[in-house]
Amino acid sequence: MELKKILSGLLISQRCLLCGELQLFSNSNVLCDSCTDLLLSKNISTGTSCCNKCGIPLISEADRCLRCRTADKNYTANRSLFRYSEEIKELIYQYKFKGQKNISLLFAELFFEYISKNNLCDVIV
Repeated sequence: MELKKILSGLLISQRCLLCGELQLFSNSNVLCDSCTDLLLSKNISTGTSCCNKCGIPLISEADRCLRCRTADKNYTANRSLFRYSEEIKELIYQYKFKGQKNISLLFAELFFEYISKNNLCDVIV
């Protein structure tokens, strides 16, 4: 009985939540390989320097964006996993309003990787 459940979970075809392509997915993977690569390219920590206060990507500034240099913020630092894009907007919509709770596994895995890579200890989500 347990083996049957495991095998059926592995062999169920689903549609990728971003492109809709029909593929075989495991229970924790909700995106096809192409969309996963696209999502990872939107990762804020890949090749982009960001403001050490608010976390937005910097264009020409060194450590802090212009807004954070001129305005006082009531927090120590803010970081986001991704730059806001149509793909991220769609995944958040699918998670919040379409009941695709398994997206949380993908976000948790990426969040853990980010925390580990950047040696972050104190995190509030």
